[in-house]
Amino acid sequence: MFDLANVFTKVFVREFYRLNAGFFIVVTTLTFGFMSGAEHKALAEFFVASPLLSLIPIGVWSMYALKVILFNHQRLQLPQNRFLFETTLVSSPRQFSLGLQTVFVQFAPVVAYAGFLLMTALKNGRISTIVIIICSVIVLLILSAIALMRGMRTPIPENKTSALKSFIDRHTVRPLWWIYIVTVLRQEPFLFFGTKIFTGVLLFAISQLYIGETYDGRLLAMGATIGGAGNYMIVMQLQLFELKYLNLMRALPITLMRRWIYILLISLILVATETVVLWKYAPVGLTNLVSAALLIPCLAMLLYSLLYVRFENQETYGRIIFGVTIAHIVLILFKVPVPVLIALDLTTSWLIFQKRYYKFELQMIKAPSET
Repeated sequence: MFDLANVFTKVFVREFYRLNAGFFIVVTTLTFGFMSGAEHKALAEFFVASPLLSLIPIGVWSMYALKVILFNHQRLQLPQNRFLFETTLVSSPRQFSLGLQTVFVQFAPVVAYAGFLLMTALKNGRISTIVIIICSVIVLLILSAIALMRGMRTPIPENKTSALKSFIDRHTVRPLWWIYIVTVLRQEPFLFFGTKIFTGVLLFAISQLYIGETYDGRLLAMGATIGGAGNYMIVMQLQLFELKYLNLMRALPITLMRRWIYILLISLILVATETVVLWKYAPVGLTNLVSAALLIPCLAMLLYSLLYVRFENQETYGRIIFGVTIAHIVLILFKVPVPVLIALDLTTSWLIFQKRYYKFELQMIKAPSET
């Protein structure tokens, strides 16, 4: 009998780290390239100071768990991986064991940092924080394993419309922008809220790094850059919704500029969470605050327009996002004004949009192994 654990490792674990190599490089660069060992220890002591503060890393880990769950679900939908549905013939304890082993390896960065926090908490005698961290990691591992098991057992789950939604649909007329946003929420609720939790916690953490000291606005601008890039999956869902369900929009007598502005306004609404976090916690002046808040939707708008450029697979688009993010960070480090980056993002977005909008046809992005 072939080794199922080895199969799961090749299908889920190896592909997870290979396709997300750019993400881990960015995170490693930001965490170890701009923070010293003493700053990492100080941040860890801040996280374990109270059970409430420990919710910050737990929120980030929850976002990571969501990323793992979504990735595993996508891998199960690929035609070449349909044989994995046959593993439902294996006993339930064996399925859970396989799923738990798989997600544990995928959670290696979370487990490593959780161990670092546990040592810090143990050193400072924070027993309640230790219990919370251990329980949260265990719960996230179990939930991720259960999600993987459920994905193999029900590859095409049944969708039902609730009575409340049916009542609202019959008695409410919604504007178009509301339809866009609500559709994303309905189709990808975990993706949407997970992204907002991740970007919100990231901006909050960056805002709290140097309290009481002179704060460099470039650090906040780099956080805004990552926050804007973090919304790329949401803008991808916006484009998919329009091309798949509202394709008639192209036939309407609406100018390209008006279409582009409308999507920009939707982007501004989508990043309201990040704007509120910046407004409440950012320790910078009004000019830097407004610039950082506008950089997020403008970068998201650039990524939206890039979706109209034909790429071979999702990995190629991921590299483009990585390149754009790193380019923004480098320019910020070299003190390029954020308003200049905003103008550059909007100009590039508009040029791509007006050139590619009517030429682009929906075609599902293939996985790298299918090309």
